[in-house]
Amino acid sequence: MKLLVKFALVTCLVLSGIQATIVFAEDQEPTAEKKVAASGAELAKTCTACHGSNGISISPEFPNLAGQYRSYLAYALRGYRSGERQNAVMQSFATNLSDEEINNLAEYYSAQSGLGPLPK
Repeated sequence: MKLLVKFALVTCLVLSGIQATIVFAEDQEPTAEKKVAASGAELAKTCTACHGSNGISISPEFPNLAGQYRSYLAYALRGYRSGERQNAVMQSFATNLSDEEINNLAEYYSAQSGLGPLPK
């Protein structure tokens, strides 16, 4: 009986050690999703002057970005970068963005909570 108890105790300790190692490893290495979110959040600091700190515009002159479709945001930024979309301010910001940065910004803003549906 004592042998069975010792075996069970050792098994529990080994399994808990494995679990702790897995949890520790997950905390140490940021996932690709976390890296994208961090990059998008850092890039978005430039956008806050017009589009608000959370993607909700501070003025009706500027569109809300929070909750927009990721594909639309990326499309719009690429349009400003190429000159297809005309807006001097947006073109000056988008000109220096890489495809990866555009994707990260689009992912960041699409993940933010928007205003929700408009009242009827």
